[in-house]
Amino acid sequence: MSFVRYKQRGQKWYVYEVSNIWDKELKKYKQHNVYLGVAQKHGGPYKKSEEKSLVSREKAILDYGDSFALDKVLETSGLKQLLKDCFVEHDQIMALVLYQLIQGQAMSHYHNWAEGNIVQLY
Repeated sequence: MSFVRYKQRGQKWYVYEVSNIWDKELKKYKQHNVYLGVAQKHGGPYKKSEEKSLVSREKAILDYGDSFALDKVLETSGLKQLLKDCFVEHDQIMALVLYQLIQGQAMSHYHNWAEGNIVQLY
């Protein structure tokens, strides 16, 4: 058996469907709430707020310019093709080369840099 519960927060009423479910281990009933939407008044009609589409959500902000430019320079010089011919993991090696050319820091910092850079897509 289930029922509808209205909870007020500020000027809005949040609407939930409440069901009682038997818990075999605890040997007692537990309440299970499912969010239904928002109402303007107690007992009034409710509407579930629209979720933003996945397309409009920002997934990541990546540093693109310097890595892309150096990638194109290495491609025109033939070094990128040489790495492809010599190594199976050429993408990972290329990302490490770009890191050293751009940052020049210790390799222990590579993962922090790569999280915000376009090389993570290699």
